[in-house]
Amino acid sequence: MPRLSSLALSANFATFGRFLSNGWVTLGLLLATAVFCATILPASMQANAPLMSNQPLPDTLFTYTPARLRQIATAYGESGRQAYLHNAITFDLAFPLLYTATLYSLAAWLAIRPTALGIRFGWLPSLALLVLPTDLLENFFISQFMAAFPAPAIGWATMSAVFTPLKWLVFSAVALAELVGCLAVLSFVLRQANRKNQPF
Repeated sequence: MPRLSSLALSANFATFGRFLSNGWVTLGLLLATAVFCATILPASMQANAPLMSNQPLPDTLFTYTPARLRQIATAYGESGRQAYLHNAITFDLAFPLLYTATLYSLAAWLAIRPTALGIRFGWLPSLALLVLPTDLLENFFISQFMAAFPAPAIGWATMSAVFTPLKWLVFSAVALAELVGCLAVLSFVLRQANRKNQPF
């Protein structure tokens, strides 16, 4: 039975992966993420800014030290830290799920497309999946630090300072690879169209 269950789970995951690799699904997720970033994201940041004394969100910084994180938490005050913790279980859970699904969908779409110079991107979906755990772990560590404040919680602060740049490095690697992939697919399509238009 466990063997059958694992096979069924693998089959369901493969089916879901094929669904996400559909071009229309990829386009829909890209549009949804764009709308989210253009409307909900700035509205949320603007609403929380006064509560957090207009201090930056740690996860929007590329890097920081544990001491800098403590300065931010101190400046937030109790109301700001509570607002951050509320954000961590609402906004900071929904947004990573959305943009990771978008990155994975685009990666899966690229993985099955012919490209210029025969470049293949079969490895890209696996890399795209790494974005979600790095983001969620970063949020978890920062949240634990905020919840423990004013205790030193140097362990949580250190893990936060490690996972924030790690998240950005993984995200940047995926985004750059997908940009290269899109250009490679576009180049292939243009070459094919050019060949069709050439006289025999």
